[in-house]
Amino acid sequence: MEGMKTPQANAVKEPAEIKVAILNAQRSAVMGVWFVVVPCFFIACVFMKYIFHLQLGLLDTFEEMIYALDKNPETWWIQPVLLVGLPIVSIAVNALSILHFKWDRVTRSFLITLKVRWMNIIILAISSGIVMIFLLYLITENFQHRPLH
Repeated sequence: MEGMKTPQANAVKEPAEIKVAILNAQRSAVMGVWFVVVPCFFIACVFMKYIFHLQLGLLDTFEEMIYALDKNPETWWIQPVLLVGLPIVSIAVNALSILHFKWDRVTRSFLITLKVRWMNIIILAISSGIVMIFLLYLITENFQHRPLH
């Protein structure tokens, strides 16, 4: 025992990098699915009615419910929250679950790494597509050609 060297505290290296996701990837995927169910159902109803010309009572009922919410002064905000707000929350939740952030003091750089979790990436793509569809609809619906004078 007399010949043994004692370990030195300064000889222990700190880990090169610790990557911790802000949110759990599996829970985020499940939450993301729930956040895009209503917008996906609405888009499916619109496609079935106006593109495929299917006349089903369920589609008309859902469309009338959304229209009634939109016209009521107290509930006008529910439709944008359901159709655009929830997919935006889904994008944020799923992005935070697969992105890892690190500040490197030595090089003074901010590193962002992406952990490939296919379910989260698919939910991100679906949510982004939903937001793009509604933004495109908003732009085309409100675009008016104005002649130059």
